[in-house]
Amino acid sequence: MPDGRSAPTPILFVHSGRDWIRGSERCLLDLVGGLDRARFAPVVWCDSEVLAAEARALGAAVEVRRGGWRSGDALLPSRSDVGLAREVMRRHSARLVHVNDDMPLKSVLAAARSARVWPRVSSAVRPASRTKVLRWFIAWIVGSGVDQSKMSNRSKRFFLWP
Repeated sequence: MPDGRSAPTPILFVHSGRDWIRGSERCLLDLVGGLDRARFAPVVWCDSEVLAAEARALGAAVEVRRGGWRSGDALLPSRSDVGLAREVMRRHSARLVHVNDDMPLKSVLAAARSARVWPRVSSAVRPASRTKVLRWFIAWIVGSGVDQSKMSNRSKRFFLWP
């Protein structure tokens, strides 16, 4: 930028939900609406036209994922979902990714790791609902890019760090 300030950092918000505006959707919209646009550029990737319209009205870039997430209950993410997540991150030059739900989590984390983008998992993805296998998988995906000495003990326990 000519005045010496850097461009806003793109943040990709991945949201899986329904065609309504309720709890997690309202939280996401409040977060997107409250971001300092001089510092951050929100991008919302969701599977709901209703949420997409609300996010656009707040000035966020929007991607709509039609057809849901293919990984579902499978142990590993689908290759097509990982590729699509990687493409969305690349298209918007995302530097941080926030995920709100299990369905896109595996694919987005795998794509974030390969793109060297820092992931943030919402508190809505509760540790009590994860199996050890999923925790291991998350640790494996995130592990290569995390300085373990800076992780809290709680994070280490959640990710089952050795």
